[in-house]
Amino acid sequence: MPFPATFVNLQDAVIDKLRLDPDLDRDKVKDWINAAYYEACSETEFYLDSVETQQLQPGVSVIGVPALLTYLNYITSSGQDGSNYGTMDLVGLDVILDKRSYGGATAGWGAPSLYAYKSGGLSSVIEIWPSATGGEILSFYGGRLPPALLNDTDQPMIPEPYGSNILEFGADAQASEFKQNYIMLSTYQQESAYWLSRFRAFQNNRPGNKVQQFQIEHSRARVSANNSADIPANW
Repeated sequence: MPFPATFVNLQDAVIDKLRLDPDLDRDKVKDWINAAYYEACSETEFYLDSVETQQLQPGVSVIGVPALLTYLNYITSSGQDGSNYGTMDLVGLDVILDKRSYGGATAGWGAPSLYAYKSGGLSSVIEIWPSATGGEILSFYGGRLPPALLNDTDQPMIPEPYGSNILEFGADAQASEFKQNYIMLSTYQQESAYWLSRFRAFQNNRPGNKVQQFQIEHSRARVSANNSADIPANW
């Protein structure tokens, strides 16, 4: 197989190894390669992105998670005056509900600082506290799926030599299951897992060789949106 491999090279490699029909089975092979591609990017957090919301309307307390992101790492908030409040804290929904039970109808609490994640249904949402006073912006940081490989000359975003091996062996495993070749299925599953583990190790070293330390919890000042000093002690 040529190096670096293109989408059509990967297809041909899978078809040749599993002795598939190059015409009748090609569409299935394309799907298997993209499935392996998505799985690798999701498991290793390879493709990261960020999405900003529009300015929030007053009273908003539930916000949809951008459909572009498959998982979240951080959410930051900024106030209506453009002040940045840093990362929001992930808490359980019970904490949000308890906070709301103490909030007055007209109290100003600053930009949202806590969120609870809720999945299910057609989309995922976050419940936030405090509710928006109007004009705030939330920035979502997380992972997404890469663009699907469509054209013959497309190349996976995963760098070589990991990309070709992860996608080919992942598709080989699915093709083996399709053909009920369970002897080769085990072999290709092991090869796929091997290259995925090597790529995961590579991903862990990409930020640099500095030791990843535990985050030190800290407090930061919260500024009331209406400059009110009437903030309860349990805030």
